[in-house]
Amino acid sequence: MFTDRRPLRAFSVIFAVLLLSSAVAAQDKPAGAPGPSDVTTRPILNLERFANQCTVGADLRVRPGLNIQATTGADTQVCPYTDLQTGLNPLARPTPEKGTVAQDGLFDFTLPRMKLVGLIPPSNRHESSMAQAGPGSASGALRITLEEALARAVATHALVAASAGVSAAHFRHKAVQSDYFPKVGAYLVNIHYNKFMGDTFQLFRRGIIFPTVTRAVPLFDKDQTFVGPTVTQPLTPLFKVREAVLIAKADEQIARAKANAASVQLTADVERTYFDLLIAQRRQSEAGANVEIAERKLQIASSAAAPVDGVVEREAALLEAKKALLAASDNVAELTNSLTGLTGLPEDARLELIPPPPAPIEAESSPQQPQKPQQAAPPQKPRPVIALNPEIVEAEETVVKAKAAHRLAKLEYVPDAVFTGGYMFQTGIPALPDDFSWIGVIATWTIFDFFKRERTIKERGAQVTMAKANLEMVRAKAAAATQKMVMDLDRTRRILELTRRVASMQRAMTPRDQDPGPEARAALARAEAEMFQAELDYRMAHAQMNRAEGDQ
Repeated sequence: MFTDRRPLRAFSVIFAVLLLSSAVAAQDKPAGAPGPSDVTTRPILNLERFANQCTVGADLRVRPGLNIQATTGADTQVCPYTDLQTGLNPLARPTPEKGTVAQDGLFDFTLPRMKLVGLIPPSNRHESSMAQAGPGSASGALRITLEEALARAVATHALVAASAGVSAAHFRHKAVQSDYFPKVGAYLVNIHYNKFMGDTFQLFRRGIIFPTVTRAVPLFDKDQTFVGPTVTQPLTPLFKVREAVLIAKADEQIARAKANAASVQLTADVERTYFDLLIAQRRQSEAGANVEIAERKLQIASSAAAPVDGVVEREAALLEAKKALLAASDNVAELTNSLTGLTGLPEDARLELIPPPPAPIEAESSPQQPQKPQQAAPPQKPRPVIALNPEIVEAEETVVKAKAAHRLAKLEYVPDAVFTGGYMFQTGIPALPDDFSWIGVIATWTIFDFFKRERTIKERGAQVTMAKANLEMVRAKAAAATQKMVMDLDRTRRILELTRRVASMQRAMTPRDQDPGPEARAALARAEAEMFQAELDYRMAHAQMNRAEGDQ
């Protein structure tokens, strides 16, 4: 078929030379180094293998930079592709040994250096949270302080609703205040009639020579237009407007008190959850140490050929310890979810809480000081009730609203007088000028309404009495609560001092340069848990007392 065999001979020579060079390169290559075919085929196999490890059942696409984009529904994940057979770390690039040839071919098949990437696009909130993790959080735990948790407190639905209620009450107050000022308006009337709007008058009677003479006089034109502005200023209704403004202002004060209570409640919830999680983590450590203690006792009983009853008893103790550890772990997980929900942290974050600095305790008089002779103590002023208590604020403002409504009912006897003025341009009445202005006073008054006003006044008077009685009840309840706060503050302060001493002594007895053992770890965790519980109780009592004294 081919008449000339020179191209075939040239191809055979080239193939032989390539085969010989491959054999020489294989002899010079170090043991275990991949050949050209291995280098070209292994990335493809590893690409498929890593794609299977990256995600299952997802739409895979290779992106520039040797990244695999896995799409499952609305979620997109980018997985870095590297050689999975290079070592324990799949993201590490193999480092060639000194004195060896990294690549003998013309093309470099070495994979480029890669950086670990995660979900895209990453959340700024998650990045900022992980950026705060210090050297002690190498295991993935997120370190956070109480101040950071309070600063991260997100607005709950109750807080958003309370803020919206304040805005609504504020704008309603301003809207009612606008009734003090005149109302400026305008009107336009354009009418067309289908008949002549007038009458025909007979000027002369019918005669023999002259006919009867008539004249059509229009009262209104068939096409009428009235247009002009008006200004109305209320006079006597201003007294009613004043009472309505007082009612709207009271509603605004109630809304602000509720919003402040919601904000204070959110702060208290974050602080309480933070300390509860601290306590739960210490209880978890104590339960883990108790499990170690129970396992060691069971091993000692088994190796010492103890009686069967003793072994069974220690096995039961081990099961109880494991049960307590499981309950403590569940409590930690639940409180972690609560704290992440309140602070806006990732739901799957593992938190490492930093114990807050001890709360300052009010100093008391030292018992060693010589006591002065007792003198007649001046009469103490009663402690103020909770000024920021929304119940008291609502009760006080309800009294204000009831009194304003009572006065508003009495104003129904006063005539409603308004001052009005305007300008008109008209084409409907020929007898009137085309444009003119006016000014005047309009008054209306209800003479008799079958005793409706009298009965309304009595109803509003009864509401005032009821509001005053409710205010006294709420104040008495708040005063009793204030007395209880004083006792709770003193009790929590004394308990906190004792628990701090116990925790300090337990830390001093626990060695730090070596493993103290499960017994010492359990005792230290128990002492710290009790101290954190006392710290939380004291902080809550102190915060309530500050609010009772009118401080934020």
